[in-house]
Amino acid sequence: MCTARPISEITQSLIESSLDQLPVAVDDRRRAVSALSQLLAPPVEWDSAIPYRPYSLLTPTGFPVEFSFGNPAEEIRYATEVGGHAVPNARRLELAWRRLSDLGAQFGLEQLEWCAGLQAGKHLKYGAWAGARHSGGQDRFKLYVEVPLNSHSAAMQQLPVSPNVAEQITNRGARLIMLGLTGENDAEFYFGINGMRYSELPEIFGWFGAQDSAESVIEAVELTCGRFLNRSTRNRQNGFSVKLMTNGEWRVSLFSQADDLFGSGSHTRRALLRAAASLGCDLEPYAVFSRTAAEEFDANRHCMLTFTPLPNGSVDLRVGLSPAPVANG
Repeated sequence: MCTARPISEITQSLIESSLDQLPVAVDDRRRAVSALSQLLAPPVEWDSAIPYRPYSLLTPTGFPVEFSFGNPAEEIRYATEVGGHAVPNARRLELAWRRLSDLGAQFGLEQLEWCAGLQAGKHLKYGAWAGARHSGGQDRFKLYVEVPLNSHSAAMQQLPVSPNVAEQITNRGARLIMLGLTGENDAEFYFGINGMRYSELPEIFGWFGAQDSAESVIEAVELTCGRFLNRSTRNRQNGFSVKLMTNGEWRVSLFSQADDLFGSGSHTRRALLRAAASLGCDLEPYAVFSRTAAEEFDANRHCMLTFTPLPNGSVDLRVGLSPAPVANG
């Protein structure tokens, strides 16, 4: 069991007030508060004379938790910092692994050692984050591992694709930036691909045998934006993730930064709620949670929007949102 200090009263209050807004089971809410308190707590060796400011690169506001909304609506889902700024980036992977293990997650020791090898001696921006889902009395956890710039090639060796496909991914400039671990032999691969054109999606999805679903993703983005996209325009912040499913097929998701598509928080919220019904996405909890964003004309607390094609031909939309701004100082 990892020993830790309590998180700040302000952070605790914001987390509790955020979760109180969601129409979820009381027990799920209680377990989410408990898990976040454990994950965010500064390590015991933290010098209490140093102000604890959990400023994070995870969200546009610096708040250390990103809540995620979509189907199923009754699920509490989030990504979070582990330990806050008091923990050096090089130590966050081990700390996240231990704290998630204390909460019941099961990751292999070999996984941890391999990921630690990718990070050893490299420059890190954040090291590791944690993810969780709480619903129906059950908890599921995820360990997000930063892949440093110089470790792309080594990490790519674990991606089960042909050398030809791996070469195409690298030659395009897509870089493996993060791994998402959910079990001993289960991983999702996250790529950054700045300057992507939407017209490239069929090729990108095609690397994983999913080219037929690319058009539905583009249409879902267009529907959400409320306009036809210039598919030849290079977009500033995009990424994609891939995961090999148990049926042998790849699940491919597109990530787009909200402020890249919309600008302000008000515009983002209005567009998402307008598109939700057409996409079959229940965003009622998001509508409640994001009320204050309706008045945010010069800022945007939204994080990544995720578009994932489903077997039935529809596209699942997920929305990331920071609950409140914090000062970085």
